[in-house]
Amino acid sequence: MFKSNKTKTVLLSLLLLAGCSATSPKNETKNETKSSNSLQQEAVDAHNKVRAEVFEGAKVIWSDEIAATSQKYADHLASTGGFGHDTSKYGENLYA
Repeated sequence: MFKSNKTKTVLLSLLLLAGCSATSPKNETKNETKSSNSLQQEAVDAHNKVRAEVFEGAKVIWSDEIAATSQKYADHLASTGGFGHDTSKYGENLYA
């Protein structure tokens, strides 16, 4: 399915972090709610811990809408073997 472990790592990182949004909880919408899923929360907590060491700003929170968009694009990349930025309204960080 994946051409290399590097591709698998990139896609996994994209999925874990792309489901996060740097907004304050008071700005959450129905589609952007904090997930009760413990794995998602562990990933967000770990990201925020490292983020706080290098950046003074809002913590990221889980967004089901962003996660769904990210999953759809990750599936596209996996099926095409492509690698590049999505044209959605969300930003992303890619590493190769």
